[in-house]
Amino acid sequence: MPQISKDEFKKFKELVEKEKMDKIFREMNRDEVLEKLSDKVKALIHLNKSLGDIEAYARTFAKLIEGDMKFHKTDVMVYDWADIQRYLTPACLDFHGFNAGFPKYNIVYPKMIFRRRMKELGYKMNVDNKWNIFTVRKYIS
Repeated sequence: MPQISKDEFKKFKELVEKEKMDKIFREMNRDEVLEKLSDKVKALIHLNKSLGDIEAYARTFAKLIEGDMKFHKTDVMVYDWADIQRYLTPACLDFHGFNAGFPKYNIVYPKMIFRRRMKELGYKMNVDNKWNIFTVRKYIS
């Protein structure tokens, strides 16, 4: 019986998973997909209008973090800060030193109101600009 390496087995599993996902997408009707996407966009717009920018972003971000924590079965998540900056909008971020002309001191942090909302939702955030790391922990008050 032939032996396969771990890398070959990993590649095989990835291909099987990709084939499974392709089959699901082929079976779904294009109109159904567009309708579901439209419903999600309408829900986000309604949330943004009813609660305000920062509250809506905080709740959406908390749902994303909660899903990641459940998937990885942990209470602490560590992300690349550059990726999180692309995800969050300027309404949630505070820019320090950008008009001073010294690019070394240009620092970006989440706004305090965004941090408070996340804390109320049960998540504490920390940014380490030296290592470009964004850490989120579950917060129990």
